[in-house]
This record gives sequence, structure tokens and C-alpha cells, in this order.
Amino acid sequence: MNPAAKATLAQIRQMFSSDPLFRDLMDGRLPSSQTAQFTPAADVYTLKDSYVVLIDLPGVTRKDVHVRLEGDKLVVEGHRGPAPELDPGTRTNHERRWETFSRVFQLPLMLDAPEVSATLESGVLTVVLPKLEGGGRTVPVQ
Repeated sequence: MNPAAKATLAQIRQMFSSDPLFRDLMDGRLPSSQTAQFTPAADVYTLKDSYVVLIDLPGVTRKDVHVRLEGDKLVVEGHRGPAPELDPGTRTNHERRWETFSRVFQLPLMLDAPEVSATLESGVLTVVLPKLEGGGRTVPVQ
């Protein structure tokens, strides 16, 4: 590349370096949206008396995450909203995104649904899904 083209490219990069769309294009990535969806990392543990699901949700508040059971599925949805602006005129770089998320986990049918609990602490959502005692219930034959 000739020196003039290198200088022009460097000037363009500097002018638009705070624009995420431009930065993605210059780095060879497809542009991402301010409302892009992300998939938070999760671990699932099988314990003696319960299943435990841990999901990384940095920057998500309790009011912005929703956990529900739908038949044999655990559904976790929500969004990570914008940080409060100190002064919009002073921001010199913008990398954080507003994102929605959704995770669906297939569950075994032997759960004690009324006892399911969820807590969000230090950016980690912990969902505890107790197993039914005795492996289920007996159904009398009529």
C-alpha cells in the first residue's frame, strides 16, 4: 500500500474509531446492532436432590431478567440496558451494547416446580430446580 493511502486510512480510522459500526467493518467483522442478541454462558449441574443452572449475566439487574417454567422447559429471558450517561457530550468511546438474551433448557419431568428458586448475585443467575422426592408420585389404578 502506498504511503498516501496508508495515511488516509489511518486518518479515517482515527475519525471514526468511536463508531462501533465502522470499527467492526475495519476489523473485518459484520456490523453488530445496538440491540443485538447475545447468548450468555451457562453451566448445568445435576446434584443428588436438585439441578442447578448457573448463567453469566454481567450488567443485568433483577428487574431485567425473567425466569419461568414452560412445561418441560426452563426459559430465561431479559435484557442488558444502557449504563446511565454521565454527560452524553463527554463520551469518547462506545463499546458496550444494549442486548436482549434468551436461553431455553430442556428439563426432566421429575421436578418439584413450586420449589424452584432463582437468585441473581454478582452477575451470576443461579436457578435451583429441586427433584421430586422418591422420583415421582404413585398414580392409583382405578
